[in-house]
Amino acid sequence: MALPVPGLNIPVTEPLDQAEVSLSTLTGPLVVSVPEDATLFPDGAVNVILGLDPENPAWEGAEISAGRWHNDTEEYQRLTNVKIDVPKTALEQFVNKTTQLRYKAIGTSGLTNRSDP
Repeated sequence: MALPVPGLNIPVTEPLDQAEVSLSTLTGPLVVSVPEDATLFPDGAVNVILGLDPENPAWEGAEISAGRWHNDTEEYQRLTNVKIDVPKTALEQFVNKTTQLRYKAIGTSGLTNRSDP
């Protein structure tokens, strides 16, 4: 099941959901926003992957928690406003190249779902 396309902190052009990153003008990391309607595993993690092959990405970011344990309900609840930073150094290998960016939801059982690029 493909997850919805991520948001970015740079302009994205329609209709192909493409963005051009200029490292010389990027003042900080590329920030990837996970849509609120994305189905994440609340007890799992999420990370960013770069590359044309989602099964064997050229770069994979650190996993961050997708949810938080709540003692009141004794359940994990999905975090909202999930943002993941991609450092400029990770983007340098793609200078003058086209690649794809996705986020990946990772369950504690090892099950994964990836977003559309």
